[in-house]
Amino acid sequence: YPLKLLAMPGGVLQQATNATKCEDCPAGGYCDQVGAADRGEVFKQCPYGTYNPKTAARSIASCIACEPGKANGEREATKHADCEVCPRGSFTDKNGTKECAPCPEGTYADKEGQTQCQTCEAGHYCPESSREQTKCPRDTYNPLPGQFEEEACIDCPDNSITHGPGQNAKSSCVCNVDSFNSVADPND
Repeated sequence: YPLKLLAMPGGVLQQATNATKCEDCPAGGYCDQVGAADRGEVFKQCPYGTYNPKTAARSIASCIACEPGKANGEREATKHADCEVCPRGSFTDKNGTKECAPCPEGTYADKEGQTQCQTCEAGHYCPESSREQTKCPRDTYNPLPGQFEEEACIDCPDNSITHGPGQNAKSSCVCNVDSFNSVADPND
């Protein structure tokens, strides 16, 4: 037989058969009906992205939303700790989120619990879900922020190099020690 409960005023449940006392509606949800019914009909789970630590709750208003930067993919959550911090490379900017979203291409989140992703700086690129900026390789440069693939890094002109990775301007390309900068004769 399914467990029969009697929903009593104040978010309290009572077993309908051989009832001797009323029981509080359990934490993690609420009981908004009065009358005998199966537990599944009386008890309603808090939605994803929320939790309810209190017993005897009578409405969905008792379910507390996880704050931005945290998400909860469980129903019937009972504590704030059930709201998990978004890992690096992801974010959520809304209350009551079921899961964290990956940082879009051209952005990154280098810390946990982010409410937005940062734009990838010039001289770098950031694929989706980046936890950090990736520097353009040595002897390349990228003048544009928000790039998401290594192909955005432009090779230096022939016979020129950079003094390291992550360069953001063509002027970072300097002549190789075996080369020289030729200046065109304006009279030609």
